[in-house]
Amino acid sequence: MSKLIWTAPVILMIFIGGCSSLQQRISQQIEYIIPKEEASPGEVLQIGYILPEEVKGGYVRFLNKKQSIFRRKDLGERTFTSFLPIPQINPGKYRLLCYFLLGKGIKPVEEELSIQVLPDFIERPVDKVKGRKFKVEAYIEDRTKIQRLLIKPQYRAKILQDFILPVGGEVVSGFGTIRQYGSKAEVALEGIEIALVSASGLEVNAVAEGKIIMAEKLPMLGNTVLLDHGFSFATLYCHMKNIGVKTGQEVLRGDRLGLVGNTGGAAKGKRLYYQLFVSGTPVDVQSYSKIDIFE
Repeated sequence: MSKLIWTAPVILMIFIGGCSSLQQRISQQIEYIIPKEEASPGEVLQIGYILPEEVKGGYVRFLNKKQSIFRRKDLGERTFTSFLPIPQINPGKYRLLCYFLLGKGIKPVEEELSIQVLPDFIERPVDKVKGRKFKVEAYIEDRTKIQRLLIKPQYRAKILQDFILPVGGEVVSGFGTIRQYGSKAEVALEGIEIALVSASGLEVNAVAEGKIIMAEKLPMLGNTVLLDHGFSFATLYCHMKNIGVKTGQEVLRGDRLGLVGNTGGAAKGKRLYYQLFVSGTPVDVQSYSKIDIFE
């Protein structure tokens, strides 16, 4: 049985099926670092792995979606991490299948963890907007275009970075807010909206270094920048007054991306819409900032 390092009481259990002597030996040497025993939709579960030298890499599958395991040289030569975004799913236990690769032609070590997903505790206030030319079909097209760009990661970060906030201001609409446009159109926000507290905070800055994979004006999201940070993280900045970067450009943390604005049919006043993706799944940026990625 693989060894577990528990930083808190956990409910994750490991089930090992029949395997060869090599797989069995490697399996017994794998250590897991599990800081949380459960997670709610919108959260990110961070799992660490200390792997023997024979393991060359690996990946996990959760809800039939393949996700990478990343080497963490900042924590130790044999330390790896996976970041597991929890989507909007029913509460219960779900399988996380782990595959540790041993080399060409050698069967990987396969193990199974049990992930406990809690009920959805996200507050969903209703926020009504009048006077915008909002079109549901165009909004869906904007979101679909962004999702396509997130399928294949484009930036390889050397270390996991601390994130800063993109703009100084107040969060006025949170993750899960129901936005109503007129009497019929309704969407659930998958990010947050930040309103300025002073005119001096107009600049929108990159929250961490990465590569710009979109910098263009979209019908509903307005002037939009999508930034790939590596390690499966990406951030989205919408409704800006202008765009100061180009697609393919690499930026550093704090670099200017544009100015806060009010562009696009889904905008509500002069606010920045800011969103975090992990492995292409929208997550609650405020919930994740309580872990260790944000300053």
